[in-house]
Amino acid sequence: MSKSHKCRLIHQVFQDLTFSYGVLRLSELGNRLKQAREEKNISLDDLQNMTKIQKRYLLALEEGNYSI
Repeated sequence: MSKSHKCRLIHQVFQDLTFSYGVLRLSELGNRLKQAREEKNISLDDLQNMTKIQKRYLLALEEGNYSI
């Protein structure tokens, strides 16, 4: 999968979240992000490479750990 294709997928995930769920509570955000990532078959490693956000921070977001 090309880098531009992966970036489009990530952009689509966030658009889908915004359209489907409107304003999310922080407690729901991690679950929605993980669900959307998994529906697109994107691993945390791929997401890290696409976004340049360290995997530990992505995982913390999905787990609702905002203290990291």
